[in-house]
Amino acid sequence: MIAFLTTFKDRLEEINFDRAGVGAYFATDFENFGFINVNGVNVGAATDFPDRYRNLKAQLYWSLRERFQNGEVSGLDDEVSIAQLASLRYEINPRGQVQIESKEEARKRGVKSPDRAEALMLAFADRTPGILRYYQERAEAERAKNPDMAEPEPDDYLERIL
Repeated sequence: MIAFLTTFKDRLEEINFDRAGVGAYFATDFENFGFINVNGVNVGAATDFPDRYRNLKAQLYWSLRERFQNGEVSGLDDEVSIAQLASLRYEINPRGQVQIESKEEARKRGVKSPDRAEALMLAFADRTPGILRYYQERAEAERAKNPDMAEPEPDDYLERIL
């Protein structure tokens, strides 16, 4: 996997991996091979929006669903990935939260583990902290209103103190 990703290293902004699964074993390898912004994601963790999603898994799959609906994902022609994505089920639980079917429930229906669907979900997982995302969106909106606005100077404060 690392050999494959190395060919794209200069274009990868970040790598998300399943912290609770098999992917956890790759974390130190990614960093040892010089990848930056390597993020462990535990999909069983709490969501950023507990009134809407049961857990982070539901939030990230729903976000991927919205990306597809908005035309932000294209070129997916892998039949296995498509079948796995299509086999995912969700429900609205009694608390009004989106809840993705567990792997155990899917197995009872004869569905194998959706490894490729999970990889795709993790690839599109935005783990940018909320406050940072807020300021990024504000800056993008301001630049959209004022296209001649100069780009901000890079801030090297963290580099200087580390």
